[in-house]
Amino acid sequence: PVAVTFDTVGVYTYHNELFPGVAGTVVVTGANPDPDITAVSDTAYALNDSELVISGTGFISGSLVEWNGTELDWEFAGSDIVAEIPAGLLPAIGTATLRVTNPAPVDLDGFDEFEVTVHRAIGDVDCDFDVDALDALAVLRSLAGFTTGVLPQVCDVEPADPPGDADRDGEETISDVQFIRAWAAGIE
Repeated sequence: PVAVTFDTVGVYTYHNELFPGVAGTVVVTGANPDPDITAVSDTAYALNDSELVISGTGFISGSLVEWNGTELDWEFAGSDIVAEIPAGLLPAIGTATLRVTNPAPVDLDGFDEFEVTVHRAIGDVDCDFDVDALDALAVLRSLAGFTTGVLPQVCDVEPADPPGDADRDGEETISDVQFIRAWAAGIE
């Protein structure tokens, strides 16, 4: 005997390689489960491709994963979904909607949504969506107390972090300038 498990409603055709000519069709009826997102592993950062691990229940091989309405490539990691979000899909800073939808027929509505916070990229202290020498200059100006003028300023869009904390160590110090210099030079 052969045991096969189907996790998605649908029509499946089988062929028996041991006994040529033995084939058939299996119709799996019922309803696909409704997905339920219980957690997302991390927030996303503008400028960088972000990988999110989506935990929950009811995920199936036919699930559709979307980020603000755009379909994402994903794969299973155990019972979790791992989705790659290209940097081009990330808003600068703010929130985005992650949605998992199962194909019909489903138990109830067939989808679940989760709001994901998108932070400024590590090192982007002037919020111009680039990590460069201007970020280092903005931190130096901030450390020196210069908070006006046309030169780059440290932006304060995420009050939970010190605004010039490029290396995310909880402090705005000269190490943030060094971090930006290394980042811009490609030394991570």
